[in-house]
Amino acid sequence: MSTPILYEAFIEEYFKPEEKTMREMMKAMQTQALLERAEAEKSANEG
Repeated sequence: MSTPILYEAFIEEYFKPEEKTMREMMKAMQTQALLERAEAEKSANEG
């Protein structure tokens, strides 16, 4: 029976865009964290 194969292909196709969005969100969050850390260090040095 080939249903599981079709099902897996469907799952992959269905979740591909979602996964890309998740990756971009993760990247944005990492970038934000780095920026915040840099800001914190800068203000700590000034203080």
